[in-house]
Amino acid sequence: SEGFGLTVLEAMASGCDVIASYIDSHREFIQEYLNGVFYFGLDDLTSVITWLCLSSYGREMLGSEGRQTALEFTWEKVAKKTIQVYEKILSE
Repeated sequence: SEGFGLTVLEAMASGCDVIASYIDSHREFIQEYLNGVFYFGLDDLTSVITWLCLSSYGREMLGSEGRQTALEFTWEKVAKKTIQVYEKILSE
């Protein structure tokens, strides 16, 4: 279990296809079959891996879209969003 999913974003930033568990932190930025794929158990994991092996379009799309997603999580952008949350809380 991971609090944010940094390793998944690092893989996306490298253009790797991502197969991830269906946990809250991954659901924050993975859009199913667009920039990554979730698995829900061993049988499902096997099916997803098989799909990726057989689908060059799927592999290309996941890698490309994943890289674009990762670019939204630069340190500068994340810091700005964090500051916005703090400012909102403090203003209330």
